[in-house]
Formats: sequence, C-alpha cells, structure tokens
Amino acid sequence: MPRFTVKRAGLLKDFLAQSLGISATQAKKLLDAKKVFVNQQRVWIAGYKLKPGDAVETTADISASLNVHAAQRQLSRTAGGNRSVRYVVAAEDSEYIIVNKPAGLLVNAQANSLENLLQKDLKNPQIRAAHRLDRDTSGVVIFAKNAAAFAEIVKVFQKFGVEKYYRGIAQGDLLRKFSAKFTLNQPIDGQSAETRIRVLKTNALASYFEAQIITGRKHQIRAHLAQAGFPLLGENIYQTAALKNAVYRQAPRQMLHAAAVRFINPFSGKILQAAAPEPPDFQNTLRALKL
Repeated sequence: MPRFTVKRAGLLKDFLAQSLGISATQAKKLLDAKKVFVNQQRVWIAGYKLKPGDAVETTADISASLNVHAAQRQLSRTAGGNRSVRYVVAAEDSEYIIVNKPAGLLVNAQANSLENLLQKDLKNPQIRAAHRLDRDTSGVVIFAKNAAAFAEIVKVFQKFGVEKYYRGIAQGDLLRKFSAKFTLNQPIDGQSAETRIRVLKTNALASYFEAQIITGRKHQIRAHLAQAGFPLLGENIYQTAALKNAVYRQAPRQMLHAAAVRFINPFSGKILQAAAPEPPDFQNTLRALKL
C-alpha cells in the first residue's frame, strides 16, 4: 500500500496525481473507487484540502498502473549485436534509465553484463547499475547515466526512497499460514529486513504473489520465503527439502520477477517509474500450476 506524507498544503486529487505519477483523471478514479485514505480515514472528495503532515495512503495496485504507463514507452534493443540477448528500455530521463533485464543475464561485474552492454549500445561508459538483481531474476533495473547521478541515487536507496515491486511463485499455499496481505521481517545476516507480501492467487501446490521490499538485503525475498517455510519455486540456494513434486522440478529458474520500480529523480524532482510484464517462462509456469 503506497504511503506518502504531505509536505505542502494542497488538494488531494493533485497530490495523488503528482505522488503516483498519474493523470488527474486517474487520480479521480482512485477517489471514486474509495481507495484513498487520509490519516487512516477513507476520503473520496477530489477537492479535499490536505495540510502538511497528513498521511495519504492508497490501496490501489501501483504495479498494475505502472504496467500501463510503461507499456507506452518501451523500446527493445538487441544487446551488443548478440540477437540471443535482448533487453527493453522501459523508461528514461536525463539522469537515469530503467531497463527490463531478461533472466540469465548478470546486471554488472562481467564483460557481458547488462551494464556493459548498455555502455556499448548507448556509447556511454559512465552508465552504472544503481542496484542488482540475481542472474536468474528478470525485470526492471535502474541505471545512472553519470557519476553524479549514481551518487545521488545511492542516497535515495539509503533513505528507502525507491519503491520496488516483485511478482513471484512460492511453493505451497501461503494462505494456510498467512492472510492475503502480510509482512515478513526476520533479520537477514544480522540486519533488519522487511518484505510486504500480497497473495494474488493460490492453490495446494503453489502461491502467486506480489512483494514490496522496504529494505534491500541480499536475496531478501528468497530468504524470507524460505524462513517462512514457502521457498521460491526454482530456488537453488534456500531449498532444503527434496522436490518430490514433478511440477516443482520443471521450473526453469527461480520464479521471481522485478515487476515495477518508482522513485523521485533527485535532480528534477519528477517521478521516474517503469514496469515490466512477466516473461513467457514465468507465465508458462503459472499455467502449469493452474494459477
């Protein structure tokens, strides 16, 4: 559930549009659907006057709205002339570029990484990944276009100013133990960690979920799910029990996809956001599990 604190007085509709990066019409639809709360009270009046310090929340599916927004400006590029590796530029401004990474490709630290491919394709050796995804995790990654942009986005991450949403498939029925929305906050490697889970669909075999990570620990979603007793499907590190079900063994990789990302550009003050649809192997696995 996206949460925002009001800094300047103004109208609720305008605040929603600016904070979520949506149009005034879309903001009005959220209000009409009664999906907006101010100081934990439901508000649906577009002209409601906000004051500094007010807490605004919405129960809208932000990643779904980002999917529509990002689809309008996706651009495919063939990486480094290798037609077997493709990535999609999902959003871009003067300082940052958000790219949809395919599974199997490293973000950085190797000659054939996505970072290196971007540097070559865009003829900009200063491009640098602002964060990482595991090799077998697909989805959106933020890159800075120069050293100053990288230094500032690091600060944004340190202040938990980047919203990141994932889609994944866990082994087993999460609703046997949890409600449809729950939080996992077990420490990881001695550090605090928080993962918010929303169950999208489930059956006896598996659970399709959305996760928002508040902190950014290594393998956070994977570790938290394993600690809870519901390892990610295709997991190869935190999987401790034998995979007796053949459907589990057929997973082509760890079933985790970085679905959406959103932050305020520290230079322009404008929202940059993007989303990526689940790739075919993920969708095929959902169908195999009848989710």
